[in-house]
Amino acid sequence: MNKKIIFLLLIGVLAITGCTLNEINDAYEKDGICFKEYSRSWTTGDVYIYLQEHSTLPEKPNMCRKVNIPKANILSFKIIVYPYAKDKNNVYYYQNKINDANAKTFQVIGGMLSKDDINVYAATQKITGADTETIEIVDDFDQYRNFYAKDANYVYYYFQNGRNEIIDKADSKTFEFLNSNYAKDKNYVYCRQHSVGKISELKEADVDTFEILSQRSAKDKNNFYEYCDVNNLLET
Repeated sequence: MNKKIIFLLLIGVLAITGCTLNEINDAYEKDGICFKEYSRSWTTGDVYIYLQEHSTLPEKPNMCRKVNIPKANILSFKIIVYPYAKDKNNVYYYQNKINDANAKTFQVIGGMLSKDDINVYAATQKITGADTETIEIVDDFDQYRNFYAKDANYVYYYFQNGRNEIIDKADSKTFEFLNSNYAKDKNYVYCRQHSVGKISELKEADVDTFEILSQRSAKDKNNFYEYCDVNNLLET
């Protein structure tokens, strides 16, 4: 087979899959900044995604890392909304496969929250029992690290360590996000316990008069609070 025929076949494949010749070019970053979301190697059949990372090194604050997505289908692979992607068989969060996700019905709700026709997912993990019809993100404070979500029945919190939990007593109809450390519903105020990675009721708090003072402090008619502790020294 001569070079002209090979070139024409390659152009045909690119046209069918929606690719461009630039996808063959391995250049993907400049000064540590990714300018591609993904690429494919037609030589090896591999698919790669590009991860934008940051460091504390002043001489190199940005890094762009090229990561292989194992066994991704090169012809059907596409980005849904970065960092979500899919091919004809699977759905991916960055380079990680979301087990059991249905590529045909998969939808990104926002941040790390997604769903298909059967399950709801936080990053790559199923949120057990979550209702696919009514699930929504409560806040958009930091959707790629920690976030609240709710459905018709429950309120959920996802921690950056990959764990998600149901906030047992939370009322999903009245639950509202206040800031990264506080939330409330009609019955309780909730606080984030950083030391143990848990959302707890702030039992001393009065829901009706509770107000935020700063990212880490709040008050009501009875007390001042710092994170999850009563700290009336803040009054002074």
